[in-house]
Amino acid sequence: MKISDRWGSSFWLIFSIVICIESYRLGIGSFHAPGTGFFPFWVGMVFGALSLLLLVLTFVREGKRVRISEKVRWGSIILVLASLFLYAAVLEKIGFVVSTLLFIGALLMIIERKKWPIVAIIAILSTLAFYIVFQVWLQSNLPKGLLGF
Repeated sequence: MKISDRWGSSFWLIFSIVICIESYRLGIGSFHAPGTGFFPFWVGMVFGALSLLLLVLTFVREGKRVRISEKVRWGSIILVLASLFLYAAVLEKIGFVVSTLLFIGALLMIIERKKWPIVAIIAILSTLAFYIVFQVWLQSNLPKGLLGF
C-alpha cells in the first residue's frame, strides 16, 4: 500500500470521528424516532470503519514507500474540486436533475475519460437512482430549477 493511503485514511478517520462527535451532540435518537444526528452519526461510523480498515491494511501490506507527490494526478484533483464547487453553485439555479446529470457526466468524461455512450448511460442511471432515493423514497425537497423537476 502507498504512504498516501496511510495519510488519506488517517485524515478520513479523524474526520469521521469529528462527524460522529458532532452528530452525537445533535442527538441521535433511536431507530424508530431518529434525531437530527442519526444519519450523519451512522455514516460517520461506517466511514470511520472503512478508513480504519484501510489504515490497518497499509501497515499489514507494507511495500515500496512512495512519496505523496509521486503518481498523484494533481490536474484531476483540481478538476474534481472545481466541478464540486460549480455543482454547488448551479444546483439551486438549474435544479438537482440537470446539475447532477452534468456533474456525473463531466466527471466521467474528464477524469475517467469514458466514451459518450457509457457516460450517458451511467450519468442518467445514477441521476435517476439519486432522484428515486431522495425525492421519492426519502421525500426530500430537491431543488427544481428552471425545468421544474
